Amino acid sequence: MQSLKRRLAASPLTRAVAMVAGGSALAQALVVLTSPVITRVYSPEDMGVYALYTAVLAILSSAVCLRYELAVPIARTVEASANLTAVSTLVAAVISGLAWAALWLLRRLNPGGLAAAIPEEMVWFFPLTLLALGILQAAGGWATRQQAFGRMTRSRMVESAVTVGLQIGLGALGGGALGLVAGRAAGYGAGALVLMGRERGAQVSLLRLLSLREMWAGAVRFRRFPLLAAGAGLLNSGGLQVAQLLLGVFYGTQVAGWYALGQRMVDAPMMLVGQAVSQVYAAEVARLAREEPGSIRPLFKQLAWRLLLVGTPPILFLGAFGPQLFSLVFGPEWREAGMYTQVLVVMMLAKFVVVPLSYTLDALERQDLQLCWDAGRLVLVLSALLAARGLGAPPEVAVAMYGGAMTASYLALYGVMLLAVSRPGGQRQGGLGSAPGS
Repeated sequence: MQSLKRRLAASPLTRAVAMVAGGSALAQALVVLTSPVITRVYSPEDMGVYALYTAVLAILSSAVCLRYELAVPIARTVEASANLTAVSTLVAAVISGLAWAALWLLRRLNPGGLAAAIPEEMVWFFPLTLLALGILQAAGGWATRQQAFGRMTRSRMVESAVTVGLQIGLGALGGGALGLVAGRAAGYGAGALVLMGRERGAQVSLLRLLSLREMWAGAVRFRRFPLLAAGAGLLNSGGLQVAQLLLGVFYGTQVAGWYALGQRMVDAPMMLVGQAVSQVYAAEVARLAREEPGSIRPLFKQLAWRLLLVGTPPILFLGAFGPQLFSLVFGPEWREAGMYTQVLVVMMLAKFVVVPLSYTLDALERQDLQLCWDAGRLVLVLSALLAARGLGAPPEVAVAMYGGAMTASYLALYGVMLLAVSRPGGQRQGGLGSAPGS
């Protein structure tokens, strides 16, 4: 492990990762630090509407470019990458147009009184936000191909600054949930503009490389991305976002807002630590999968134990004092958000331990197991929330039932990964090259 640390410290890739990760950390820190201001200019109901909006957006973001953006960095030539960037952008425009048409029809036909749940402004803002996000993803693929890591870092920081700046300003002016939505759309757009810019002294202009013939050839060449990866992405994001959606539908926007703030505040620091651990673990487990497959299991178990030791104290502290902390930091009306985090502490700990290790199945080329787990998690979460609704359970019980389902799913994933690294035949034949999207 010491030799790994020395190699990583001297690696240009590690410096690039550190730069991008540092930008992400600053962007996340800005969101966390401004949250006490956000919660004082927006009500839980406003936050709940915004949470439902972003949940749907997060699900569709997995397919807004039909995953062509993932093919941009791996295309063989710069010309092919440029044309795939254009394909991704055009696909995002088409899907955003379809989203606008669907929302317009729903408001016009009003099935089951659904039009009341879709404000007229959202008919325009949602497709525009989805389009901005699609362009941001396409531009991110192009920047990755160019290894424009400085531009990627600036983009994340600009996106975060524009988002929270506008949200606070519009909230102070009484913008309501629309202020949160407008800030999010503007943030995506600003981030995309930064990513699409040219580095000083760059020789490549994306627009000069485009041709309809090359765009079609790239779309056909990488057709497995929309055919396979887009569906898998929807399944994964659906499993993560379905709780936010159903809590809002079943219990109202106030409950959705409390739940959203609790998840937002807990996920941000956990994600930063998890990403840092995951990057180092992924580098080592990929090497071991090629050279010493038998050494993966001890590393896997050792890292899981260390994550458990690191994560337990802060998560237990949050479980003990969550309501008091949220009331003090965000205001008395957000106390319930702390209560929701209280009943989810076991799930949080399981997530903190298991998610950074999830690259294990990619390294062993067992995406089939990952796909089965994604599907199983979605079914389990849906069953828990629908059962809570059927039993007439209060929202606190519904959140606890959701937490139990998610904890069970994370424990199942840990068991599947441990079984995969323990079996001599756990790795598929053919090496790592056949798993480009891991």
